[in-house]
Order: sequence, then structure tokens, then C-alpha cells
Amino acid sequence: MYSQSLLALCLVSMTAAAPVATTTSAPAPLTPSKLLNFNNSWAIQLPVGTAANPTAVNTISNPALITFTSPNFYVNAAKTGVVFYTPNTGITLSGGHPRTELRQMTGPTGQAYASWKSADSIPHQLNVTAKVRVFKFVCVHIFNTYGILENIQVDFVQPTRLVIFSQIISSSLGCEVSFRANQLGVGKGYAIAVCSRTSGCYTLEANYAAGTLFTLQLSSAKNVLSVSYKNLVSQVVWKKDIPLTVAPDFVYKAGSYCQVTTDTDPADAYCQVTINAISVV
Repeated sequence: MYSQSLLALCLVSMTAAAPVATTTSAPAPLTPSKLLNFNNSWAIQLPVGTAANPTAVNTISNPALITFTSPNFYVNAAKTGVVFYTPNTGITLSGGHPRTELRQMTGPTGQAYASWKSADSIPHQLNVTAKVRVFKFVCVHIFNTYGILENIQVDFVQPTRLVIFSQIISSSLGCEVSFRANQLGVGKGYAIAVCSRTSGCYTLEANYAAGTLFTLQLSSAKNVLSVSYKNLVSQVVWKKDIPLTVAPDFVYKAGSYCQVTTDTDPADAYCQVTINAISVV
């Protein structure tokens, strides 16, 4: 009798001690919207179409943007920035050049296009930390050899190859101000420049080393754009106030607007910009 009671007690103890199976879900992937904390402020324009409309630029806005990632728009391996990759063969808007580019949005859900007046007294601000990582033009074309900028000497025909990494545009007037990295030719690397409808072009940094981080701070109020640029490696600083054309419908953009075409460059040419931080007010 004692032996049977002891056996029963042991069986009960063993049953009670059996582990309880648990399930855990994998963490949600880190997307560009989450890394850069878009806060309903942006939509992304892509150089690719959709299955339903393969020849039209695809624009992703909230809520789809929150979880969206693609080969053109993704978090880098170090999880420090978002890569904007634009192939030469990408689908284009009316400007004729492909882009992987953020467009300023507004509203409680980030689904309305932003639009602000140049004359507003309250500043409209954009802050960007970014780097121009890669241009690639690989072919022989009209006696000119194109190569990877960081590794191979290159010789460029005019117009200079460039990528626009930020813009102020107007729905009625077009591009008002653009910030760009220009390739300068054999062994000369990049120049960072700003071009304005009202004031022409200025060089912000004459010898920009590919892949180095810089900050760009823009503030627009009372028909004037205040620009502040700083390279975080070379410590080059450039500041200037630039007049704006009077317009009621300006908006900020940022990303990789690649100024190459299949008419002048090979099919595997591309531009790439990485943005580590961005905010708009």
C-alpha cells in the first residue's frame, strides 16, 4: 500500500514538473519608415511600376509605407541608414530621369500632399544627414570610359553626371532649388552644389569624398531659403540665404534622383544615396 502511494505521488510530481510549451514570434523587420521615424511626413516615389501598372512610377504612402521595403529602398546592413538605389533603367516621371525619392506629405495619417507658401512667416524646415555613396557608369561610350568613381579613373562627357539628393519643388513652377553631387571628371571626385532658379549655382564643397556623411539644414520663410551644410568628416561648412520665387505650393523632397538616362549611359548605371536621419517641420 505504501509503495503504491509513493509511486502515485512520484507520477503526480513528474506530471506537474513537465515544461509548458511556449511560442514566440519573430521581431518585426526594421523598415525605412521605422528607422527614420517618418511620422506621417513622407511618401516614397519608386523607379518601378506595379503589376497592375508596370510603366507608371509607384508611390507608396501611409499606412503601407510603415512596413514597406524594396531593393530600391531598404535599411543598410549596419542599420544606420536607408539606402535609396536608383537604376538607370528605372521608370521616370515627366522629367525623364528615374528617382527613388521621398516627397513631403501632411495630415493626421500622412496621406495628403504637403504644400506651403514661400511667403509664410513661420519657417518650413528640412534636416537631413546623408551620404552619396556610389555612382556607377560602366561602358565605353563616345571615346569615354566610365567606371566606379571610388576605384577607377573616369572621363565624363557633358553634361556632368550627377545625383540630386534634395529638392524644393513647386507644383506650378517645377524645381526651385536642388542639391546635388556632381562628378567632376578624371580623378577629381565629386562636388556638392546647390542650384537655384533665382540665383544660379553655388559650390558647397569642391572636393567631396564619396561615402562621407554630411548634414543639410534648410529653413524657408518670407521668400528666403536659409541653407546650412556641414561635412561631418572634412568639417567643410557652407551657409547662405537664397531668395525664393514667390509661389504658393512648395514642397521638400529627398533621396536619389539620378540624372542619367539610357540614351547616354549603359543599362547597369545607377545612383545611390544613403540617408541616416531626416526630419521636416
